[in-house]
Amino acid sequence: MPVPNSRQPLQSNAAAIMPLASLREGSGQLFETERRLNAVLNNASVSIFLMDDRQHCIYMNRAAEALTGWTLAEVLARDCPLHDIVHHTYPDGRPFPLEECAIDRAFPENNQERGEEVFVHRDGHFFPVGFTASPIRDDATNIIGTIIEVRDISEEKAAVERQRLLINELNHRVKNTLATVQSIAAQTFRGQTDQAVRAVFDARMAALSTAHNVLVEDNWKGASLSQVIERALAPHLLAEVDINRFRVRGPDARLHPKVAVTLAMALHEP
Repeated sequence: MPVPNSRQPLQSNAAAIMPLASLREGSGQLFETERRLNAVLNNASVSIFLMDDRQHCIYMNRAAEALTGWTLAEVLARDCPLHDIVHHTYPDGRPFPLEECAIDRAFPENNQERGEEVFVHRDGHFFPVGFTASPIRDDATNIIGTIIEVRDISEEKAAVERQRLLINELNHRVKNTLATVQSIAAQTFRGQTDQAVRAVFDARMAALSTAHNVLVEDNWKGASLSQVIERALAPHLLAEVDINRFRVRGPDARLHPKVAVTLAMALHEP
């Protein structure tokens, strides 16, 4: 990706092998500033990569080395885009070209490009990461490189998957319970209760099921007011000849799970 070079760009050649550790004792205040910067970066828990205008990595902190399995010296020796070292293959085995990389897109224009990707460790295993990438600009605002912050999100992904499985299991058990209650009610009411009472009971059970479905779709964090109403009215709208019988107006709102269930039940009250 060509960029204007009004100033000397960040370099990835031998002169920049240790961009943050090249100064020596005796350089005075500049050396002390660099020493402190190195201390901060190498003690940071987030992985930090500094890229030049060719997307070659010219600096990575200790967290980045631990994350990828590669040392800075080894990455510099490869003399290729970092993408070709840690991001070269899709999990299904297909090659991952640089031009398809969301992180690379931060170089020409996007500040704070955020997203998730899957990196390849040096030992060959894949792992999910969350990243923030932004272009580096010189004093004349020309883009001369990219800084990337990366963190391993394997545990977060695993936690989300566990939660999804638990919610699916909960959903399955609740649906089974509702079906069992309806079956018991059908046996109990048979021949002993008029159809109007039976219809009210069935409607209330349907309301519980509908509200539950809306909540499951959002991991039981809450529900949309409009969705709860729309789902509750849907069967009646299909059965109505007069489509103007129901008119729903007003802004949407987020409902607490208990409120969503209560509202769904209330909508079925005569």
